[in-house]
Amino acid sequence: MPSQNMNQTLTGPERIIAMAENDPQLQNLIPNPTIAKAITQPNMHYWQVIETALSGYSARPAMAERHYEVVADPVNGRKQKVFQQTFNTITYGELQSRVQALAAVWQTHPQHRVNPGEFVSVIGFAGIDYATIDLACEYVQAITVPLQASLATVSLDGIFSATEAVAVASTIDDIVVAAQMAVKQSSIRSVIVFDYDER
Repeated sequence: MPSQNMNQTLTGPERIIAMAENDPQLQNLIPNPTIAKAITQPNMHYWQVIETALSGYSARPAMAERHYEVVADPVNGRKQKVFQQTFNTITYGELQSRVQALAAVWQTHPQHRVNPGEFVSVIGFAGIDYATIDLACEYVQAITVPLQASLATVSLDGIFSATEAVAVASTIDDIVVAAQMAVKQSSIRSVIVFDYDER
């Protein structure tokens, strides 16, 4: 209580500084000078910058998605997502583990390899899984091609043909479109499904 009273007597910049020094949420937003210096070193690859930042802030919250429950529709029995007011959060360290796991597959698996300079098409909306795929592309120095399932088929065909993507990642909602593109393109070595919930 005394600290609250003290903050109430402060004005302007002093109050902001006091809040930043005592509020854990605000402290998680303040850049660490050591990490900031490390990621601005000359001649660093982009993936090294990402790796340094994810490692340095590993305990901090990185991303969050709205929590949902899976419930059966009372009319037709189909299961659906019912979004809640709370969020599920992952740390930078957890995000790093996911990115490294996917990148490791792309770098070592003989059938699903993604080499530097190759293209990975991604169909879906931004989220934790999408960010994981995007950052994994940076790790292996591949090129992300963001797409919308609503594009005309002829447009998607043209993009896939022009890029010769070796992998296509898709949300479960867009998997039919992704599969249709994959069977048409001989360059595709793997189809990755994200935002999947087995429930």
